[in-house]
Amino acid sequence: MATFLLDRAQRVKIGNEYSHSGHPNGGVPQGTLSGPKCFLVYINDLRTTVPIISFAQDGNFRSTILNIKIDGRHIAQVCHAKQLGVTIYQDLTWNKHVDNIVKKAGKRLYMLYQLKRAGITQKDLVSVYVSVMRPVLEYACPVWHTNLPQYLSDNIEVIQKGH
Repeated sequence: MATFLLDRAQRVKIGNEYSHSGHPNGGVPQGTLSGPKCFLVYINDLRTTVPIISFAQDGNFRSTILNIKIDGRHIAQVCHAKQLGVTIYQDLTWNKHVDNIVKKAGKRLYMLYQLKRAGITQKDLVSVYVSVMRPVLEYACPVWHTNLPQYLSDNIEVIQKGH
């Protein structure tokens, strides 16, 4: 496995153009057959005597040891964090995430009301709704929606119905 990760290069392709190659200093390559096994080796090989919380995000591995200090400054522990657009609360409830998306969607709903008042056709209003509202309300919903209590689902439904 070590040779698989050694001297790996990566680049970005946009259209028919490629960026310059770079050499990442950590992580596990995605989209390869060996990637999942490398990831398991990467996280299961940790040896520590202090409590550790770890997660992976897009090839990056991060770990936070409680009571961390960097350059003598204490790094505060937080109640919630946003990862890939999803707000995760320390007790794994979705209240903060739903609050965030409802507020964001509410601002966009106001825009829809203004467009309707300006005489935009129903077809165009639906097109705007599908392109600017639904992505906010449904982003990563397979992760969080199945575990919502009814009152949080209701909060989202209120925005979807335009109340």
